[in-house]
Amino acid sequence: MRKWIEMAAVAIGIVLASPAGAETLTGNVSRIYVTSTGMVNFRIQGACKSGTYFQFQLTEEDSARKAWYAMLLNAATQRQPVRVALADACDPAINQTVAYMYQDYE
Repeated sequence: MRKWIEMAAVAIGIVLASPAGAETLTGNVSRIYVTSTGMVNFRIQGACKSGTYFQFQLTEEDSARKAWYAMLLNAATQRQPVRVALADACDPAINQTVAYMYQDYE
């Protein structure tokens, strides 16, 4: 019973640690570029960015971010929208790291 209570407390802590100010944006990919350090920078049409980017770091160990990059490339070539979640509200003045990304197929 104690083990179950500890696991439940951890699960509740994870839920409560989720960012309250998260924002999700949807649109077609308008630009992608990758730096020599593996930082993927991109823009979404109609989102708050015009001179700055959404971004995430590619690493050899992180298969999820490799999947994000593949999703971005595919969405751009197919002209299909992607959804990007940020930890905070979209700020046009800074590059912002993506919390997660997904695509709906309807």
